[in-house]
Amino acid sequence: MERRRFLAGCGIGIAGFAGCLDGSMPSAEDPTDDAAPSPSGTPPENPPPHEDPMTEPDPDLDVGIENRSDEAQTIRLEISRESGGIVYEETREVAPETDRDVYNLERANPDGIEEFVIAAERGNKRESATVKTSECYGNAFVAIAEDGEFYVTYSIC
Repeated sequence: MERRRFLAGCGIGIAGFAGCLDGSMPSAEDPTDDAAPSPSGTPPENPPPHEDPMTEPDPDLDVGIENRSDEAQTIRLEISRESGGIVYEETREVAPETDRDVYNLERANPDGIEEFVIAAERGNKRESATVKTSECYGNAFVAIAEDGEFYVTYSIC
């Protein structure tokens, strides 16, 4: 859309120079208008407010498990509201080379933007991350690397 405005502005700008190309110079007898015309493409006096993705609710956030190792792994996954209350928990055997979604925060019916803790345990190691149900947060996942290390991560804008 910005490209269209730019190209339209270029066309208007070139048209404005059309009279300048005939080689004539303005004379003292020519009336002049001191008021400069407003250029095309200027922002409106009251532009619409910029929406901040961190302040816009979007509960559609998948939580997945990836196992990139060549062995099955047992993972305990728990998703809870930061304010309290478990919304999902499961212990599962994750096959090698698996990548699948197991839960979507939309199912928890968050009220606007809420924080959720995604915690995973494997053996005696626990990893967690906190995400929010805003447009800025993307999907979260528990990842098991090829070397067997695991972590919880998510994407964010």
